[in-house]
Amino acid sequence: MTAIYREPSSAQLQLWDEPPAVPVEERAPAGYRPGRTRAAARCPSCQHRAASAAEDARMRADMGVLWLHPDPAAPDGVREAAHCRHCQPRQVADTECVRCLEGGPLLADQFAADSAAGRVPAEVTAWLARHGWHTADGPLICPNHHQGQSYRDTKPYRT
Repeated sequence: MTAIYREPSSAQLQLWDEPPAVPVEERAPAGYRPGRTRAAARCPSCQHRAASAAEDARMRADMGVLWLHPDPAAPDGVREAAHCRHCQPRQVADTECVRCLEGGPLLADQFAADSAAGRVPAEVTAWLARHGWHTADGPLICPNHHQGQSYRDTKPYRT
């Protein structure tokens, strides 16, 4: 295959004949601070730090789940906590609304063992009642149906 050489047109010459552009240094406006990058999620229970963006997203989702642990030292006998998948308790029970299946806090340790028989431990019942759940008749009814509020609106005490 043979290439045919053509003389450049005058328009092409003008592009190459112009002097190169002088680089301009752009300065940020006065008082501008660059945005901070979001720190990787860290588990408040075991201090594990996310190593990748995918793990970071999963850990942030895990931190949104509230766990209730028995704590005899606490005035109400309940300790609130958050866990990542590395330190989640193995003995788990769920609380949910009978009307909408809204998931309540997860029960850990002895609370999970006690609720396996279908009954909610007294300390957990008291905690749920303080956070707007209706617990008097037996089945649990979430705050969205009981008082129009959610336990998630309150900031939990994290250990």
